Amino acid sequence: MATQLYINNTLVDTTDSISIPLTKEIADIRQPESRGTSFTKTVVLMGTKTNNKLFTHIFDVSLSIQNASSGTNFLPDFNPNLKASCQIYVDNILQVRGYVQLLQVNIMRENKIEYEVAIYGELGNLFGAIGSKKLSVLDLSRYNHTWEIDVIANSWDSWIKDSTAPSGTATFALGNGYVYAEVDYGAVPNLSIMNGRYYRPSVYAKTIVDKIFSDAGYTYTSDSFFNTTTFKRLIVPYTGTGFVLSDAEITARRVEFTGGASGTTISSNVIFPTEITGTMGSYNTTTGVLTVAKVGYYALNGYFQIRFADPFNPSAPTPKGLRVAYGLYKNGVSIYTAYARISYWMTLGSIPYETYNYNTGEVFLEVGDTLEWQIDSVYDEHTGLSYSPPGFYVDTDGDWEVYATETIPYNEPVDMNTILPPDVLQSDFLTSLTKLFHLYWDNTSLPYEMKVQSREAYLTNNILDWSNKLDISRPVNILPMGALDANPYNFTYKEDSDYYNKLYQDEYSRVYGDTKYYINNDFIKNEKKIEVIFSPTVLANEPAWNIDRVLPSIKNYDSSGTLSVKAGNIRLLYYGGLKTCNPYTIDSQTLPYVSYPYAGHLDDPYNSTFDINFGVPSKIYYGAVGGGTISYTANNLFHTYYENYINDITNKDSKIVRAYFRLRPLDVAQIDFSYLYYFMGQYFRLNRMIDHEVGGEGLTQCEFIKAPLGQTESAATGIGVMVIGSTFIVG
Repeated sequence: MATQLYINNTLVDTTDSISIPLTKEIADIRQPESRGTSFTKTVVLMGTKTNNKLFTHIFDVSLSIQNASSGTNFLPDFNPNLKASCQIYVDNILQVRGYVQLLQVNIMRENKIEYEVAIYGELGNLFGAIGSKKLSVLDLSRYNHTWEIDVIANSWDSWIKDSTAPSGTATFALGNGYVYAEVDYGAVPNLSIMNGRYYRPSVYAKTIVDKIFSDAGYTYTSDSFFNTTTFKRLIVPYTGTGFVLSDAEITARRVEFTGGASGTTISSNVIFPTEITGTMGSYNTTTGVLTVAKVGYYALNGYFQIRFADPFNPSAPTPKGLRVAYGLYKNGVSIYTAYARISYWMTLGSIPYETYNYNTGEVFLEVGDTLEWQIDSVYDEHTGLSYSPPGFYVDTDGDWEVYATETIPYNEPVDMNTILPPDVLQSDFLTSLTKLFHLYWDNTSLPYEMKVQSREAYLTNNILDWSNKLDISRPVNILPMGALDANPYNFTYKEDSDYYNKLYQDEYSRVYGDTKYYINNDFIKNEKKIEVIFSPTVLANEPAWNIDRVLPSIKNYDSSGTLSVKAGNIRLLYYGGLKTCNPYTIDSQTLPYVSYPYAGHLDDPYNSTFDINFGVPSKIYYGAVGGGTISYTANNLFHTYYENYINDITNKDSKIVRAYFRLRPLDVAQIDFSYLYYFMGQYFRLNRMIDHEVGGEGLTQCEFIKAPLGQTESAATGIGVMVIGSTFIVG
């Protein structure tokens, strides 16, 4: 059989004796938290003219690689740090598609060259393309918008801002862009009185996944989990401390003044004659007044260099212990005082400047506000006297810097590229979604396309009959309870330290919404922990609020017991849409709102049918207004996505079967992990094809798990049966 290996669409020279041991897998039943793909052991390619040209003579240590691309190989030459596309065919039948990695180059006797490579399937290719990229590099700028009540309220069910839409707005659609769901961040003690600046945008998980896929050059099928209504409702809420400006905006919103005026008298403005400015405002070098041109939060810091002089007796010594008070005025009202102090004797002829630093902290400024520094007073600590004109004057030199902090003000643009958590890897995000919903990843017949489905949706009753491929001359190994390698299974979110999570952890010594599944087995006692990167978000409704809205809480209290906003771990919530509630107002709206944008781990807090927790928590932190009842669902992630799987691998009739089969190229091409496989008069699910020699004539070991009775009964009755490549007939 002829084996053809293509790298970067180039047919590679191979020998008749080439060994390509191929393993195929998709989801090892022993490892529910991980996913596999096709891969080969080391493959050795000879250094022929074609192959040397393909790898651009990388064996020549005197050559330098010219390709400096961050993602495209062979531009212009081969870069071993980047993946190279690969396909393997046998008799023109595709066996695997993916990418190749160069592992080693060997210079043999007589200057013969060998290239050692490994080949990986599409899933590895996708994650290889993602690499170590973080969520924060995803470009969501098309959804930039102004932080205002009109945009906030319309995101709930009407429209969102989207610069790619013809009108700049896109009709509301679950999974697209952002939504301002109501989350308790701890900004206010009474949530019956709302302000638009208490809301933060949440980004739909589908929007994040779609951007990860498109940036990697991949797509997924229309029947994938990412297109389900359940997934379209999942959102990633903002978990930072406040909206932030970009570095460029911070740089632009800055102004600095240097120098100073000699002989400034008490109650006069300090004037800095030299200005280095950005766009935050304009400065009058005659009056010393700064007029603000950009609304925002600003920090003001710098230093004063001061000395004192007596205008009536220039040679008189300066009194010991003089203190000067510099006042910062906003719109004519003092908002900060900096105190400078001279603590020794000196004469005018040898007076040095003494330096005093100051930092006002964050100050909110609106367009048109004015700022100015003024000398408020001079006080002699030795005599107890205060000086006023025409007393002592002050020589002032120094530096005054006004710069924007990261926090943006209400009614200003929101940069959506700052909303996602900054340190979360894209690969970890996808892996955790896989763990949450027990997703199976499979390639399709199209390049760069994946099918991603929950296990229950992925598995079918289609049948491949491998009865006549089984080699009965080789041993068949049967492992009773072979897939069971843990007890218990612990499904959990990641701990976080916000108020309610810590309260729950302290009381129950476990993570909110986790579950542990124990198996009746006398031999296996090691726990398997299946943990995701997301932290749980407790739903709460405190009596003091006097509201019937139930909110996901990420709030904190500081050491003094005061509400505080603190950055938290990444979260995942279910957007339940608008829920009817008692009237409340936002900002200065005259008409009250009678519904609120609910989000939480339940689809509905009072009458739930779905829960994105793994299990039912031991306690909930809200009640029904007026003493009504709460219907809490047991339809959680474990019950919906894992229970059947756990039963399949842990029941007393569970068996792993390993046997040898004679597989043709067409058989390898037709391997489908969603199918039932029939041999030995029973039905099985394929777990792995192990080290199949591509293009070889030998036997291949395959590993199966016996299909549960319910699946085989439906197959045997002809429900959803498809027979491929065999003579198997279902009556």
